[in-house]
Amino acid sequence: MIGSGPHDDRGVDLPPGLWHTVVALTPHAICYEVKPGPWNPATDKEFAAWAPEEGSAEAPAYLRELLGRL
Repeated sequence: MIGSGPHDDRGVDLPPGLWHTVVALTPHAICYEVKPGPWNPATDKEFAAWAPEEGSAEAPAYLRELLGRL
């Protein structure tokens, strides 16, 4: 169900192989990811070569640039 109020559930179904990122815009956001199994943490994620590594010094500027596009 997708609603319009501040406490409504929101859902996004992304096809496999699509580059994406998730950014919480409020302190009350919850992200729940569902993938087909079996889950292997060693091969779970493939990061884009053009994006900074999570936690890197370049990541905050990259996030600001993404948010500026909203």
